[in-house]
Amino acid sequence: MATLTAPGVYVEEIPSGVRPIQAAGTSTAAFFGEAERGPIGEAVKIFSFTDFQVQYGEFLDGGRFLAHAVYQFFNNGGAACYVVRVAPGAQTASVTVLDRGTAAQDSLAFTASSPGAWGNTIMVTVAAAAASDSSNQFNLRVYQDNPKPDEPPLELETYADLSMNPGDPNYVESVVNSGSTYVRVSVNTANSNQLNGFSESAEIIVDGNPLLGANQRQFRININGDGYRTVDL
Repeated sequence: MATLTAPGVYVEEIPSGVRPIQAAGTSTAAFFGEAERGPIGEAVKIFSFTDFQVQYGEFLDGGRFLAHAVYQFFNNGGAACYVVRVAPGAQTASVTVLDRGTAAQDSLAFTASSPGAWGNTIMVTVAAAAASDSSNQFNLRVYQDNPKPDEPPLELETYADLSMNPGDPNYVESVVNSGSTYVRVSVNTANSNQLNGFSESAEIIVDGNPLLGANQRQFRININGDGYRTVDL
């Protein structure tokens, strides 16, 4: 602190807690716009234009330049950016597959992985598996319309030996919903026809009492008084 011994002008320097503003990176951009597909209203970090194509699809016409902007960003040395898809009023395409029962019922409901007209170009086929348990397993293929006229659809994904049994490692909902880029699937649990992977019998009645329901997969049995054991079909 300065000592004031005579009239005059004195200057005293006081330490300040203010720090210089540190430089921040300006190489990460954000883009908002319409895209072919992808999550809506969610910022997704993209590291290449290939990442953009996987998440959001290809170039669009009609003054929708999101893909063009992202392409030029990476083409000019950009390293990473955030993309937010804007799609007001977009609907999600869906289709329901019937079972092969005499009185067919809804079995599998497929929806596109994100809203938009692009979902109307997606097709699925369900066929019996080539495995030894072909009566209870099936194959699923996902296709998309070919942009080239008179050319067959483009095969996008293939899933083999799927099951309708929730306890099976290849349960269709678990495998497809965790692995597909294009579709989501749900099983109609209210279907009263035979469910593949479950007991193939009708309800079993012993001495007037139901032993096993039509879609029941477990029962308990006691042989020679050695205690009840659970049998999982």
